[in-house]
Amino acid sequence: MKAFVGHSFDNNDAEVVRKIIKHIESLNIKWETGEKPQYSGVAEKVKNKIMHNEIFVGIFTCDKKILLENGQSNKEGLYTTSNWVIQESGFAIAKKKKLIFLVEEGIYKFPELQGDQEYIKFNRVSLDQAFTELNHIINSMKEKITIGISSGIEESLENTKKPELELPKEKIQKLNQEKGQEKKAEGLKKLFDAIIKKEDYKEAQKIYNEELKKYLEGDEREMWWPFVLRFSIKLGDPEAFSKLQVLANENRNNFGVVKQLALAYKEMREYRKAKNIFSETRKLLDMTEEKDKEKIIDCYEQESLYLVLDNEYEEAIKLLSNLLYEDCFKEYKAKVLAGLANLAKTKEDIERFFIYAEGSLNIDPTNTGLRFDLAYRYSKKADNEMSLLHYKKLTNTTKSPMGLNNLGVQYNILELPAKSMDSYFESAKNKNTLAMANIAERYLNEGFIKDAEREIKRANELSKENIEVHGNIGYAKNRTEEILEKEEKKEKEILTKAERERKFRVKYSEAFYCDIDLNKEKFDGVWSTSWGDVKIDFDKDRNSFKGSGKKKIPPDKLLLTLLKNQKGLDIDYMINRSINIQGNITKLSGKYEIIIEEIDEYEDGKSFGEKKSYKVNGYMFIHKEINEIEVMEKKNDEDFKIYSWNKKIDVNLKN
Repeated sequence: MKAFVGHSFDNNDAEVVRKIIKHIESLNIKWETGEKPQYSGVAEKVKNKIMHNEIFVGIFTCDKKILLENGQSNKEGLYTTSNWVIQESGFAIAKKKKLIFLVEEGIYKFPELQGDQEYIKFNRVSLDQAFTELNHIINSMKEKITIGISSGIEESLENTKKPELELPKEKIQKLNQEKGQEKKAEGLKKLFDAIIKKEDYKEAQKIYNEELKKYLEGDEREMWWPFVLRFSIKLGDPEAFSKLQVLANENRNNFGVVKQLALAYKEMREYRKAKNIFSETRKLLDMTEEKDKEKIIDCYEQESLYLVLDNEYEEAIKLLSNLLYEDCFKEYKAKVLAGLANLAKTKEDIERFFIYAEGSLNIDPTNTGLRFDLAYRYSKKADNEMSLLHYKKLTNTTKSPMGLNNLGVQYNILELPAKSMDSYFESAKNKNTLAMANIAERYLNEGFIKDAEREIKRANELSKENIEVHGNIGYAKNRTEEILEKEEKKEKEILTKAERERKFRVKYSEAFYCDIDLNKEKFDGVWSTSWGDVKIDFDKDRNSFKGSGKKKIPPDKLLLTLLKNQKGLDIDYMINRSINIQGNITKLSGKYEIIIEEIDEYEDGKSFGEKKSYKVNGYMFIHKEINEIEVMEKKNDEDFKIYSWNKKIDVNLKN
């Protein structure tokens, strides 16, 4: 069987679409998908694809939050859905294709959009229930197609004028088997109706035991009964949970059974118990088998997530981080780091989120969902240059209307109005109404570059009608080109600077999750910094360090001359700087704070003027030889600066 899958091309939906398509593929369904949406409706090429597939699968995801009629508030979180998926499905309906609609929770009035079609509701956080229903529908379709073919054969044989022809024994057996499959499909449909529509666990259990069980074979019984028990728990059966526990204990080697118990714990918010179940489940898998590796990582991710939900964040990070150092998972490092980034995001630990996300994307730059999230969170932290860099990388490699809109926002913040408008227009071409709103706002307040270009073009075309074009049109065209050229130069400067910062953050990320512990003997000592020489002492037990130093700095020559003339003195003075640093170390990375104090002193040691004090925050990664440290520092509201510290040997630090 073959299916055409219609879905949103929005970057925010990429991960859930990927999971659904991957599940469809696991059911031995060949699939293909459409292309970028067209203003004129469904493209002919897409129509042909729909026509040549037996099934149309429409994935309807939440798009934009709606404004309800009569000014009602939208507290429930109701959304529109992808207009082009609606158009594609409408064409499939007209061509009488077999239909499967998966509809995300929160879409407003979906039945009114697509008539009286049955559909599967899903929650993108947990797709288990939707996948179970999807299994049922696809299996049912397969059985009906097979039965239809067999019925045609049987009818052909019955209508033949050769009475001596009899149906072969093996065909009779096959028809009996197909009859059993049809009964199984009917039983599954009744089961889902009892669970989903009627919410009646007693009827569901009765259907399983009296109508469905006898048509199930082998692993099917072990899969469906624990599923029924898990939903019976949710529907109020007081005995279902203990039955599921007993069943899981009796089938510890059956991944499907124990997973249902874990999900039951999760739904009861018993996160630690759910975590333990996934811990036991992954032990059933073989890390030497390639087919099991992603499942093992998924189990670790689930365990870690439950730990975070159970307020055991550091334990969760440690559990998942261990996979980074396992040789058998070295090809999955990007996936593990993305999982760690998700944990940090869940905990709102944005510093670690940046670390893990940068590390993951450096290995696997195709993870567009993670890159969008990273760019967005850089913008939330007002690191607009890094945000621009990642939105730029995102929109250069994939279609992302929301990414283009947000890129326009970053251009605007960084005072690149022409590029901002261009991004908004590109986003608006894909019917992003947020981008359209931003364009309207900018029309009122600034820019007008696209409007100017359009008017220039219209004016120049009038020359074909022998109408004289005013010289100011040429001036406006030249000015537009000057603005764009200036912004192009500024963008290159920003991206060059941001790329340098990104490279530092990648190295910092690698130092953060490396498997090397800092050597105290090599680290302790005097380091030459841009502020002066600092003697550092590392506390290995606390993974922290402190340091201090002093430096005398010659004064500004002009200021010294003015001071001498004013006071009539012929003496010199120096700036006495004191440096105090403290920070924490993780593997070969660190985060620190420096307090700088400066005061002017005469030659005789007497001070004058007010003491100046300021703070510097920085990140560091230490070279493996521990003779050089690369740092990225920020002083007050200034930009980050990147440079190196070097270890000094046999230097006496004056106090």
